[in-house]
Amino acid sequence: MERLVTASGYEGVLRHKGVRPELVGRLGRCGHMYHLLCLVAMYSNGNKDGSLQCPTCKAIYGEKTGTQPPGKMEFHLIPHSLPGFPDTQTIRFLMNRNAYV
Repeated sequence: MERLVTASGYEGVLRHKGVRPELVGRLGRCGHMYHLLCLVAMYSNGNKDGSLQCPTCKAIYGEKTGTQPPGKMEFHLIPHSLPGFPDTQTIRFLMNRNAYV
């Protein structure tokens, strides 16, 4: 990765708000740095769920949501182990497609 010494190529994204293409922002959780206009372009062109994912380390900012089938998922711990895993319990997942969350 190169140092951020040149201006962003997305200068038209926020030009009307006076954001200069050489401004750099740092993501709070992971600390990776990107041009501010590049961050805005990633957010605007990404998932429309209000989240942003760092392209370097994949840290998620915001709450990532997606589409799920209708129904409700449940899980239960079964006090029996599976073959090859004598010291663990088993998790059983159930999907009830007739229920709505």
